[in-house]
Amino acid sequence: MADRLPHLPEHALPLYLEHCVRFEQDGGTAPPPRLGDLIAARFARLGAGPRRVLQAVGVLGPLATTEQIQHMVGPGTDAAALAQDLDAAGILSRTGGCFCFSHPFLRRIARAATPATVLRELHAKAALLAPASLPLEIRSFHLEHAGDVFAALLSLERIGAQARDRDDLESALEAFRRGFELARRSAGDPSLDDPMHTVALFGLKLGETLSRLGRHGEADGILGESLAFASTVEQRARITFAQASVARLRGKTRRALELAREAIDLVYDRDTHLATTFEQEARWWKA
Repeated sequence: MADRLPHLPEHALPLYLEHCVRFEQDGGTAPPPRLGDLIAARFARLGAGPRRVLQAVGVLGPLATTEQIQHMVGPGTDAAALAQDLDAAGILSRTGGCFCFSHPFLRRIARAATPATVLRELHAKAALLAPASLPLEIRSFHLEHAGDVFAALLSLERIGAQARDRDDLESALEAFRRGFELARRSAGDPSLDDPMHTVALFGLKLGETLSRLGRHGEADGILGESLAFASTVEQRARITFAQASVARLRGKTRRALELAREAIDLVYDRDTHLATTFEQEARWWKA
């Protein structure tokens, strides 16, 4: 073992040593020199029941109750007894009536070793299992990883709007960025009636939030990218006017007024109220 230890980061040594000993106690020989491979080797020696419990806890996250785990693994598996065995094996850790992985790294390995189809099914179960009191952020995480793109995007839009309303711009930024990236990845998803519109919608919200945080360069880049996805004239006008606002905040007044005029012209004959709103704000920029 000594010839392997120098190749490990110092912070990983205690974890490696612990699981190296446990690996040998499990009956293993010649433990792998890499920590991730060692953990994976321990998992591979487990039976189907314990592996299902690990997969469930990997999806549920910290402090999963035995009732939640049992719901995830289904009948025929004694989740409580298996979780206790995994606790004794140093893989899970028990706090009260809840279980979590004894170290976050073990959860990463467990999720990486879980087949993609199994992960989707478990996240779908977790989303249904989530109580109404559970934060929307957690529910949206499960919906996204379950492949329910439409529900995940609705949830992320709601999270971002609520965060923005309470002036928690960092949380709003995270939600809108996740929505923007998810919408881009899911352009061909049949659950989205207008995928391009959805990308542009989240791009506009993300760009506006970045601008409010003073990150005008990033905002301009996101808005420029989003403009290519705009599926309606109104959406194109809103994004163009957001670009104008960013240009003004960057001290580019002439460019800002040019973009504002472009946005006004786009909707002048279609949405008088929106065109008037743009005109009034642009007029204030000249003052």
